[in-house]
Amino acid sequence: MIHPSAIVESSGTISEDVEIGPFAVVTGEINIGPASRIEAHAQILNHTSIGAHCLIGAGSVIGSDPQDLAFDSNTSSGVAIGDHNTLRENVTIHRSSLADKQTTLGHHNYLHAGAHVGHDCAVGHHNVIGNDALLGGYVTVGNHTRLGAGSVYHQFVRIGNSASTPDLAGLSLDLPPFVASFAVNRIAGLNHVALEQPELEPAAAEEIKKAYKMLLTGDLNLSQALKEAADMDWHSPEARDFIAFLEADSKKGVCSKLVAV
Repeated sequence: MIHPSAIVESSGTISEDVEIGPFAVVTGEINIGPASRIEAHAQILNHTSIGAHCLIGAGSVIGSDPQDLAFDSNTSSGVAIGDHNTLRENVTIHRSSLADKQTTLGHHNYLHAGAHVGHDCAVGHHNVIGNDALLGGYVTVGNHTRLGAGSVYHQFVRIGNSASTPDLAGLSLDLPPFVASFAVNRIAGLNHVALEQPELEPAAAEEIKKAYKMLLTGDLNLSQALKEAADMDWHSPEARDFIAFLEADSKKGVCSKLVAV
């Protein structure tokens, strides 16, 4: 159902059962999957795809130009949103600043009111992003993370799977999987809520604890600790993911307990 006051000028495909509310604007090459709902005054722009069973809250703007001073508005780029996502009121997601690229949001994410996802971000699945959280350009977020209200993330930062940040946190460095942050670039410890989830095997949780202690809290620097870890057998994929995250090239560096505020 499309409200009579809505403006819909799409060259893409919008499923017949999509609801588009009063004064919403849907314009460009827009694809919207079944059972999705676009609330009042929302704007879906440019090259944007939205999966099935999504809610785009009132006043949200999806697919607008990136906040990049060098961006040419004639660039063909977009936003790709998966299935079963909830975007509450006034969420903003900017399209990629690169030609033929997309800012991406996976499946089953919940973005609270006022959250912002900057251009070229890649957000995974089953994440909760708090009110007014701000993701700068090229931020990468894994799966099953919890990002606090009012928290901010500098461009190119990586957030690992099952990591968590509190309200008003600030990160300009990468946060490894299963790690909880506090304040600015500080590690509070492991995310024990994630470690105690029933789907995580107890043996995997113990390996994650072992890897965390070795790599981020010991006397060795990170390079030395990674060399030591490379000689050990890690049986769980979660522990191997933890180590791989720290081995990967980082544009920002990695948070640790030693980073000053």
